[in-house]
Amino acid sequence: MTTSRAATAALLRAAVERAGADGHQGLLIKADAPDLSTDIPGLVPVQWDPTYIVDLPSPPQPPAFSSARHRERIKRAVKKALKNGVVTREVQTRDELRDWYHLYLTTMRRLGVPPRSFRFFTVAWERLRPLGLMSVLLAELPTSNGTQMLGGCVYFACARTTLFAFTGYRQDALSLRPNDLIQWTAIHTAWERGHHRFDLGEVEPGDDGLARYKLKWGAEPRPLYRYFYPAPKDVVMDVVASRGRVRAAAQATWRILPLAVTQQLGEWIYQYL
Repeated sequence: MTTSRAATAALLRAAVERAGADGHQGLLIKADAPDLSTDIPGLVPVQWDPTYIVDLPSPPQPPAFSSARHRERIKRAVKKALKNGVVTREVQTRDELRDWYHLYLTTMRRLGVPPRSFRFFTVAWERLRPLGLMSVLLAELPTSNGTQMLGGCVYFACARTTLFAFTGYRQDALSLRPNDLIQWTAIHTAWERGHHRFDLGEVEPGDDGLARYKLKWGAEPRPLYRYFYPAPKDVVMDVVASRGRVRAAAQATWRILPLAVTQQLGEWIYQYL
């Protein structure tokens, strides 16, 4: 967030110059403004999928979510999770982060989505978490043999906005509604901290189920743009333009790959996205 359009342009020019000076680095900016590339040579805009935003009220007025019907559905899900003994807490150690990462890898393989590397999460957790800019919120079930991790979500915070970025969960535990309890907790935590927006993330065209899940929290779709420097390779843009067809063709194969292979492929793919 900047104080003026001139400040935004100055920061973008500096970022492009720094990326260009190295010769081996690229720059990717995600924004909700359609005109950031004006007068910035080499910065290429691409309209992206919409992101779903929950506008949070100022305390003491609590988050209202969506319609009365949706509010009741959410409350029933949260009550069910609590009745079954599900609790939430933040990741505290690197070992806990690794346990969550295994759930994340499994989830991404099931969904047919390339995963981020474990190093990506550890660097973010070690550098951003102490500043209050990142958290990993877990849902767990206490048992007689210890605690069972049911799922967890990664959140980033900036400019009074909380961003829901990544998730990993046990498919066989969804009946306990851990994901609903996690989101309920995260949204109320953002509200208590005075954040104005809760960003539930992007939805690809045609993914109606995910869109409905985000709409029930009272989110509204907002246009989103990505800016690349240098210009993305044609092969990358071809994949972007045909993600639905490519994903549909690749999902069956992706789901039977070993987790280690999906991790390696994810690291390679994100060099170009």
